[in-house]
Amino acid sequence: MTNEQHYFSTGKLRIGLAGNVALTDAANLLADVQDVTLDINYNAVDLMTNAQTSLFPVDVAFHDGKAGLKSTVKDLDRLIFAFLLGLAATTAGGVDTFTILATTKPQLVRVEFIGYENTAQKTFVVAFTRAYSPSIGMAFKLKDFTDVALDFHAIADPNATTPNAIGTISIQQ
Repeated sequence: MTNEQHYFSTGKLRIGLAGNVALTDAANLLADVQDVTLDINYNAVDLMTNAQTSLFPVDVAFHDGKAGLKSTVKDLDRLIFAFLLGLAATTAGGVDTFTILATTKPQLVRVEFIGYENTAQKTFVVAFTRAYSPSIGMAFKLKDFTDVALDFHAIADPNATTPNAIGTISIQQ
């Protein structure tokens, strides 16, 4: 096995209905992204043989696992916010209006991040079959642009091909 280094700079997000069906550019919402972070973490508990006399753990147990993607968006489909929040648009005079109610909550979506390597034209793909966006941020910068930050948290899919799968990570060789 060779040890290769790959550097991925930008990419895109595909966002669609939650499930095992792969998404396509033509049929799903798109966002060009940069500054993407994939975060997979767990809380650990040290297991001791005897809590009174053991100085070092003999094993470790894990709990509260989390998987997520965070990204800064540089270009996105105008309906992406409504889709993530499960809102319907009212269109009048060329303006889409989305009403956020007190009961509005994020809907489960499938998220695919496709990262592109600059030199070798290789891809890095992270796909979460069921995820939600607990945070959608918009930072208004000066007069000329807005930074949109999307945050996705993945949850297990009991109906996945591999039961309770969170998602997949694929790196082109």
